[in-house]
Amino acid sequence: MSARLLRVLSERLRRPQEAIALVNRLLADPARAGERPLLQLYAARAWMQAGDYARAEDALQQARSLRPDEAAEIEFLQGELAFFQERWEEALEAYRQVVERFPAAGVSNDAVARMALIQEYRSREPLLQGYVGFLRLLQQGKNAEALEAGRALVARSPTASLASEVRLALAELLEAQGRTEEAIRELEAAAQGEGASVAAALLRLGALQAARGETDAALDAYQRLLELYPDGAYALQAQQAARETIERSSEQPGARR
Repeated sequence: MSARLLRVLSERLRRPQEAIALVNRLLADPARAGERPLLQLYAARAWMQAGDYARAEDALQQARSLRPDEAAEIEFLQGELAFFQERWEEALEAYRQVVERFPAAGVSNDAVARMALIQEYRSREPLLQGYVGFLRLLQQGKNAEALEAGRALVARSPTASLASEVRLALAELLEAQGRTEEAIRELEAAAQGEGASVAAALLRLGALQAARGETDAALDAYQRLLELYPDGAYALQAQQAARETIERSSEQPGARR
């Protein structure tokens, strides 16, 4: 499958009904028979975004013949489907499979965060259910409602690991809306919290600051991540990002330091 088509599919996932229609057209093309497993994976993502978990699970089962380097994403998506349907034990097992079998995969970082969240909040299920409801609003593109729900969750436990997870998602939403200053504030607050999402917040904070030419601030975020999680899943990404930031800064004398 061409890089251009993969990019189009990824972009269409923001509008799941369009993504589903496109995938169905591609699946009907006999010339793409060899791409069916990957297309089914995109179909599973799209159906999940649309909130149709039964069809998402069906598509995911059909994608299981994918080659091994993509199997981590299938296991993670299996966990996500269980998580969004509040099947906590099933979600934990799927995430555990990702972490144990594919520790170097990018989704392993997200699986660790999800596992920590379930284990911490399973005894306080209403908070966990509130978080899932917030994520569903994001999936459905109900951005104003999601902002309101997310901030209400943060207000209930502003320093807990759940709050850091919510702030991380809020930052992504605000960034997509071009509200970079607000996104940075959410990431800074998330980085002061608890839980596995702190590392993710610092990594994204550094990337946003680097993109704004704030080299010292970006490097400080990466350094904080490495000090807090020197052996964590995000450490290698932070090291690479720091090197790239320094290289770009040396090529752009006007960058703010």
